[in-house]
Amino acid sequence: MNLKPGVVLQKGKYTIDSILGQGGFGITYRAIHHQHNQIVVLKTLNESLRHHQDFAKFQHQFINEVHLLANSRHPNIVKVWDFFEEEQLFFMVMDYIPGHNLADLIKSGHKLHPKEAINYIHQIASALSVVHKNGFLHRDIQPKNIIRQAGTDTVILTDFGITCDLTTGIRQTYANLFSVGYAPPEQCDLQQKLTPAADIYALTATLYSLITGKAPTPAALRLSGAIPQTLIVSKTELRLLETNLSPKIENAIIKGLEIDPQKRPQNLENWFALLLDKSDISEVNQQQDRTKENCSEINGNYGLMDTYSNSSMNDKVANNLTNKSKSRII
Repeated sequence: MNLKPGVVLQKGKYTIDSILGQGGFGITYRAIHHQHNQIVVLKTLNESLRHHQDFAKFQHQFINEVHLLANSRHPNIVKVWDFFEEEQLFFMVMDYIPGHNLADLIKSGHKLHPKEAINYIHQIASALSVVHKNGFLHRDIQPKNIIRQAGTDTVILTDFGITCDLTTGIRQTYANLFSVGYAPPEQCDLQQKLTPAADIYALTATLYSLITGKAPTPAALRLSGAIPQTLIVSKTELRLLETNLSPKIENAIIKGLEIDPQKRPQNLENWFALLLDKSDISEVNQQQDRTKENCSEINGNYGLMDTYSNSSMNDKVANNLTNKSKSRII
């Protein structure tokens, strides 16, 4: 049974307000942090998994997600501020980000102007570069996992629940989960080692959907040959969906959605070099700097940044994680 509104956790530190989202493995709650009088997000595993034979593995993967977030500090990555155990369930405390995910912005075929879409994609690419440098893939880049912060043009990358370790190629417990239309073909093959090209495919698919109003043809369907013309994304197809695209954008989308991961750009920097000229990248960077300034003025970061420095909070989360790592599940 999931937590009801009004349930108190950590001896009165947090009170559950409502359920924000729920999937097969995880559930997120809106909650009140009473010590700081702020709204936060609590994420944990579904209560229904307690009696699953792989529950210990799910808990282990959850801790890995907290580790990744605690060590991937970036303005466009959701921040984790605390980690605790209650009633044999682990919880992480994250920023509450008022706003809407990008999937909401393109409902019913609505399209974004290419310039607006690229601004969002550039922010997420910057966040992903930190994840990749830390030795992980996100593996679930898609519009619904990107939130546009209310009153700003800043977007935040969320949901790191199905990450993959780049150093070993080991995928986590939820390795067979993927988002149709955004997952690359190699993600469906559990024997194939994933590289940053997998996230580049998903990021390109997200750009495609933002500017066309629809997700690309699923990779599995493209591979099947059932629709031969979709094996390669063509300029003709793109122009039928969106006429206001530059040749560089068209080329970046075509290259980023290559079926063969070896034919895609192998890192985010190379893919972005296809997408924009240096002068355009400079303009996007300046726009994002202005957006971040406005964001701070409008919402004060919405989180606990004023209370905790990044280093002190990283230490706090790390200490809690170290203690939990000694538990029975590791």
